[in-house]
Amino acid sequence: MFTLYCQQVEIYLNDIENALLNDSSAQWQAHCHKMKGATASVGMRQLHGQLQLLEKTEASKEKKTQLLNEVIISNEQAILAFKTWLENK
Repeated sequence: MFTLYCQQVEIYLNDIENALLNDSSAQWQAHCHKMKGATASVGMRQLHGQLQLLEKTEASKEKKTQLLNEVIISNEQAILAFKTWLENK
């Protein structure tokens, strides 16, 4: 499941970014929701929580850009932590 997540996450993030660039709240919400579900499937609780907030936000485009950048960083950290955990098992 984790391998699939790592393969798909770039697609999820690109879709969220495109929704932002197109200023599409509906697509923003749909793509955040999809990634949120994926994070839940692999147990990334903190990232899941961030995406819960992101999915429903009515923030400005600038604020959404900031929040998306935070999610990207959190995702990288979560993947690294997960890989480290797997290596130690």
